[in-house]
Amino acid sequence: MDTLLMIAEVGMGFVGFTMVVVTLRMTTGAGLTPFQRLLTRFYVEVGLLSIALAGLPAALVAVFGDTLMVWRVSTYACLLAIVFYMPMYIRRRLRTKAAVPLTSLLVMVGYGIALVLLILTATELFWQPSLAVSLSFVCWGLGSSALIFVMMLGQFLEEGSPAEGRA
Repeated sequence: MDTLLMIAEVGMGFVGFTMVVVTLRMTTGAGLTPFQRLLTRFYVEVGLLSIALAGLPAALVAVFGDTLMVWRVSTYACLLAIVFYMPMYIRRRLRTKAAVPLTSLLVMVGYGIALVLLILTATELFWQPSLAVSLSFVCWGLGSSALIFVMMLGQFLEEGSPAEGRA
C-alpha cells in the first residue's frame, strides 16, 4: 500500500513540474499550438487521474482492510477511467487534425492493452484483482504522461523562443 502512496506523491510532483515547464514556455511569449494544448491536457489529466486511482485503494484499505473488495473496486475504477477518458481524448485529438507520432501511438496501444487486462481482471477468470493490477495501471498512467511530456519538451526545445527568432 505504501507503494501506491509513494506513486501518488511522485505523480503530484510530476504534474506540478510539468505545469511549471509549460508556464515558463508561455512566459517567453510563445503560446501553445492546439496540439501542444491537447498534450498538456493529456498529461495533466492523466497524471491527476493516476494520483486519484493510486489514492483510492489506500483510502479503501484504511477503511475496510486489505480485502478482495478493495481491489475489485480499484480495478473497476481503473477500467472506468479508460472507458470514459480515452474516447474523450481521442475525440479531442481528432479535432486537432494532428499527425500521430510514434510516442502517442505507443501510449494509445498501451492503454488498449491495459483495457484488455483490466477487463480480464474484472471477470476474475484467470486471476483476482490485487495490488499488482492497480499498481501496474497507475504506473502506466504516470509513465505514459511522462512519455508525452518528454515528446512535447523536445518540441519546445526545437522551436526555441520568439526572442531567438528576432535576434
